[in-house]
Amino acid sequence: MLKKYFRANPPNGGRCISRILLVGVLLIGLDSQKTLGQPAVESASPAQEFTHEPEIHTQCRVAGLEPCTLMLHGDDAPAASPQCRNDAWRPHLSFQQPESFSDSDGDGWWETVLELDLDPGKGCNCAVLHIYFSGTPAGIMVNIGDSASNNGQGGDAGTHPLHSAELQVTTFNDRPQIAVFTTKRPDLILRLNLPDLDGDFLEVEVCDQFLRFAPSGKRDGPGAVRINTLKGQNLFALGPADGQEGTGRAADPWIYAAFNRVIHHRRGLPTKPSGRGVSRVEIVLTP
Repeated sequence: MLKKYFRANPPNGGRCISRILLVGVLLIGLDSQKTLGQPAVESASPAQEFTHEPEIHTQCRVAGLEPCTLMLHGDDAPAASPQCRNDAWRPHLSFQQPESFSDSDGDGWWETVLELDLDPGKGCNCAVLHIYFSGTPAGIMVNIGDSASNNGQGGDAGTHPLHSAELQVTTFNDRPQIAVFTTKRPDLILRLNLPDLDGDFLEVEVCDQFLRFAPSGKRDGPGAVRINTLKGQNLFALGPADGQEGTGRAADPWIYAAFNRVIHHRRGLPTKPSGRGVSRVEIVLTP
């Protein structure tokens, strides 16, 4: 079942970034609301088939394995697949809420916050997420950030000024929209309207100073965008663990991913009203 749903395009990974020719901004098929800042953005490269066949990796133990799957709406929710908690995944993924999931407003759309460890010393440098949507979207549905106190709209509760880049999927005039914020001012570098996501999914890849997203997982399709800020150091700053979790003082390996809510107050109630629209999430890690 998971193979059927996750047969998308193979993640680029950080190793491909140096081969990308960045040529400014080319956005296909979406309405650009606002584009600021200096990061280079380009359209996606031609698609490649992702067969999801198990592979042998010397370091990233979970690469090529079945994805960690979260169920956030429907009869099977809330639930996490066994892969999310097995010995291979445990060094890389942890649930931040005491009960793993919560439904703070009782609307049946479950919320969760994950900490993903992309320490290069552990071999897994990038995370690829397939985020499935259903129903009428509302509020902040996705919040992926470099800081444990990211709270949407480029905010960071004022606690991690150095490394607090974030991505969010929210709604504007009842239409789904994606926005990317950096740690520098002006902090909004990209805001795009998305197509109707009901019954569809958004593929998101996160690496050090690299972000890619593609509706329906089509890298060469409408709205497929990648952003590389290795030169400007504007996006997620990932590096080896230094024992200072979540301080933002130096690059660290942790990325936080919240669904149907914001990241901030990850161990309790969200600091902004919860959203709805994300029904399932599938996560793989790559070298």
